[in-house]
Amino acid sequence: LPVCCGYSLLEMVVMRMLRCETVTRTVLATSASSDCDSLEMLAQRYGCDVVRGDEEDVLGRFLMVCKAYDPTCVVRVNADNPFVSPVETDKLVAYFYGGDYD
Repeated sequence: LPVCCGYSLLEMVVMRMLRCETVTRTVLATSASSDCDSLEMLAQRYGCDVVRGDEEDVLGRFLMVCKAYDPTCVVRVNADNPFVSPVETDKLVAYFYGGDYD
């Protein structure tokens, strides 16, 4: 459902995350329900990977992404925040890598 300039909230978030310079992969973790097939198609249209799991277990889907891709750093972004900033996300990632954090 378009909310701004013909884009859905999820689409706006995906487009913003793809503008990050420090984020090398964007993965949509969504439900395995057929209701989310259109979300998978949208993500794939933008070149995002998709992991699908239990609709009621958001953390479980997050863990599935971590197990599937074994990232060194994860930036978790929720689709209900269309104003996530690629510039600020890059600053956050740079700060993380600049420190001695777990």
